[in-house]
Amino acid sequence: MIRTQLFRFGVVGALVSVMHLLLVFFLTDIVGVWYLYSTVISYVVATISNFFFQKFYVMRHMETSETHIQFVKYILLALLCLLINTVGMYALVELLHIPYVYAQILVLGFLAAFTFIVSRTYVFR
Repeated sequence: MIRTQLFRFGVVGALVSVMHLLLVFFLTDIVGVWYLYSTVISYVVATISNFFFQKFYVMRHMETSETHIQFVKYILLALLCLLINTVGMYALVELLHIPYVYAQILVLGFLAAFTFIVSRTYVFR
């Protein structure tokens, strides 16, 4: 069961990460939004999408009576991840001078593992 969840988590994570990355690129390079603002905006869009994919596809938690509680837990997790994402982006871009796209890929990789563990053990248990 965990292998199947991990596989589905990887597929969903990859798709949502690509969506997130494309939105960061679009907002930053095409619209002209500062990279940290575009990171936050993209993160919010990705988080809301990801909750529903995680609940119904990855964890197969079809019970809807607890959705509001799970959503609150997921938002708390997302806020923690947003903090990690933003601080990580700032540190990698401003302090280590890594281009923002590569920095976002690195941060998202870390956050993927962290989110799977917390989602499985806390949000959707």
